Amino acid sequence: MAMRETVGSMQAYFTLTGILGAFSYGVQLASSRDPITAVFSLVGLGLALSYLYLGVRFRKLIISAPSQILTLLKLGGAYLVLVFLLLLASRVGIAGSPGVGAGLLITWYLYANARRLARQAAAAEVAQAPRAESA
Repeated sequence: MAMRETVGSMQAYFTLTGILGAFSYGVQLASSRDPITAVFSLVGLGLALSYLYLGVRFRKLIISAPSQILTLLKLGGAYLVLVFLLLLASRVGIAGSPGVGAGLLITWYLYANARRLARQAAAAEVAQAPRAESA
């Protein structure tokens, strides 16, 4: 049986990821010694705080504005692709890429589940809408 995320598990994931990411990128930003690292840390911090926002508001957003969730996941994936390309061009090379690859797979998994949950929420809204009586 395939594992299917629920609204609650997605909410927990975004909240936890946002908290841990904000802490990690905050420390990275505070200790950065060059402007490029500082910029990437700042972007990562922004994404982490956005994930935290999604975690807090996920139940409402999946119904009212699922495009915000999906757009943020696309931005997170694009950020990971950029980090991957920079790792390949740097001295770190391919050694740093497994973590980025895992992040991309997780992002794709979350995107697919967020789309499914948004479709289910939309279908539930239609099913609960009062039907106009025929005249």
